[in-house]
Amino acid sequence: MRIPENDYTFDTFVRYLLDNERKVFGGGERKRWLKVYLVHAMRRWEPLFHDLPQRKLGEFLRISMQAKGLARTVEFYVHEWSPGILVFFTSSRREEYEKTLKRFIRSNRGITEMRIRRSLFVTARNYLLDKHEAVVYSFISRRGPFSKARARLRPAFDRRLSYTGDDGKEVLKEVLDFYGVLPDSVNFRVGTDKLQITSGGLLLFRSVNERTVQIMTDLLKMLTEPQRIVREVSDSLERTTRTVRIGEVDIQIPVVVPGVITLQGPELDRNVIERFFRQEDSDSVKYSLGPEPTEIAEFAEEPEAREFSFIDTSIREGSFSFSATVVDDIKGTMFGVSGTSERMILVPMHRTIFESFVRFYELVVENLDEEARFDVLPPETQVK
Repeated sequence: MRIPENDYTFDTFVRYLLDNERKVFGGGERKRWLKVYLVHAMRRWEPLFHDLPQRKLGEFLRISMQAKGLARTVEFYVHEWSPGILVFFTSSRREEYEKTLKRFIRSNRGITEMRIRRSLFVTARNYLLDKHEAVVYSFISRRGPFSKARARLRPAFDRRLSYTGDDGKEVLKEVLDFYGVLPDSVNFRVGTDKLQITSGGLLLFRSVNERTVQIMTDLLKMLTEPQRIVREVSDSLERTTRTVRIGEVDIQIPVVVPGVITLQGPELDRNVIERFFRQEDSDSVKYSLGPEPTEIAEFAEEPEAREFSFIDTSIREGSFSFSATVVDDIKGTMFGVSGTSERMILVPMHRTIFESFVRFYELVVENLDEEARFDVLPPETQVK
């Protein structure tokens, strides 16, 4: 994907893609697809890419990435959708993305992928079904080891289910009811256009025209706005020091701003927390109903290796409570977690940065309580 140099706004950039689809993406069997990746980044994000070849193009930044084993340089066009939320446009294939941008995100502090949780998946799906009369023609759904989704059949099993068929809308509901699997990657057909949404924050469009551009813009709005509060909270949590002058002596006083995750669903118990700390896997079952389309096979979300370790764990009976030190195995940070059956307190400890809290909150939402709320712990509730 190569775009002529210009001072683009979001609208003029998208208009160029729309007016020059064949020129940008090719045609026939060699045609590439438009992929839009949603990413959290630190507020001053430009220095993240200072070591990469880049070019400022108005509201966009073109960055070039290379990786061993790739025959060509991979181009990404970065736009700041809102403070701390970036949108990456590219036509790179899965291998190219995983060896470049994904690897960059996982190995650098100050940036992380944006997960699309189930409630947002439902919002996006309903928008496409109701406004555009979309057809769900294939999907992948999963059930993790800590899932709280109700399942009529054998709820103790991990599952991955892929399905192909134009009755996907109905089957999505049926497999959630019977097997408790939640959507991880869904393919939609709107008229003759096809698009895909994945839980890893990918929007994929197999054609670029007036309709798909409008869909893309609407999806960006509805998927990013609910992330604003999570980012504001995560950005606020910190461990710093301030200087207090007493007489002629300056004293360094630690300042800690903790966060609180308030649980809305079933109360936690010892068994749930023990499994959460261990991050253990249960038995896994895979189902495939019909052939898996090429677009699903290429951009299906694969489970990541464990991202957090829990050390110095403690679980107390009676008036139930627990505590642990959480190690972010990807970004090398540490924070404390303590809680009861109804809430968790997150206390910054070492090298903490916003993305550790974003990802930990996502872990809680995906595995413990889909409706959990994330806030800064009010000073009056903190233990002195």
